[in-house]
Amino acid sequence: MRHTTWVHDLAYTSKEMQDVSRYMKDQLQVHHWSRVFEYPFALLNADLKPGLRILDAAGGNGIMQALLVGDGRKVTNIDSSSEDLEEAKRRYSHLPQFSDVTLEVGELKAIKHPDAAFDRVLCVSVL
Repeated sequence: MRHTTWVHDLAYTSKEMQDVSRYMKDQLQVHHWSRVFEYPFALLNADLKPGLRILDAAGGNGIMQALLVGDGRKVTNIDSSSEDLEEAKRRYSHLPQFSDVTLEVGELKAIKHPDAAFDRVLCVSVL
């Protein structure tokens, strides 16, 4: 697990988190207080680069995938709830970049991908 190195100063981090939070509220219609703070923090510390293959473990209804895709990144959401995955499709499939998202029903203890299939693994707001 990557931990924060605090390489960004407080003003930069604060502005970036505000920008992501605003996008989540305005464009993705996400208003839950924990997601508006946890998701931007996770994104800032995930060292996201163009072209990465990312597993959003237990990604549920697609909020994180909508934030992660872009710059050629491919995102796979494996979740045990087919209802949440349908919700992700319903909410975000209209976004052009969502074509780079794969939604799979499955258990995290039995992922059917080889170990090197992903460059990053995120598991945010699951417990």
